[in-house]
Amino acid sequence: MREFFRQEGLVSPVYLSRSAFWIVHHDAIEPVSNLALGFWHRAKGGGTPVGVDAALGYAMHLLCADPEAHQLGKHPDLWASDESGQFRDALPEGASWAWRHSIGNAAIPVRPAMVHLPRTQALFASVPESTQASRVPSAST
Repeated sequence: MREFFRQEGLVSPVYLSRSAFWIVHHDAIEPVSNLALGFWHRAKGGGTPVGVDAALGYAMHLLCADPEAHQLGKHPDLWASDESGQFRDALPEGASWAWRHSIGNAAIPVRPAMVHLPRTQALFASVPESTQASRVPSAST
């Protein structure tokens, strides 16, 4: 994938993520979408199908002056993905935890406001709806 990014003109270090969550300024939505879809179509046409995570990652690499400033370690209180299965048996309760990149060993302590929980749909099905609503802080708190 890194080589394909390079072929597409990326010269900065390539950061890859298996999750795709992006906060984009409303003025940048169209350029981000156009770059991501263009990359996705070129990859597919060249025999290298990519997911939305790689397509968005490509667009953000081109548009961000400093992609490193947007890495999880710089904002451990905003968002993290539980790729390692930290919460496979129980939903997060607000405590910090050690996040590890899938290709690295260094742990980053995180306590994010939002946690992506892939492959945990069964956990949500077992939580009563009234409890789910109480886990989301209100605007007044």
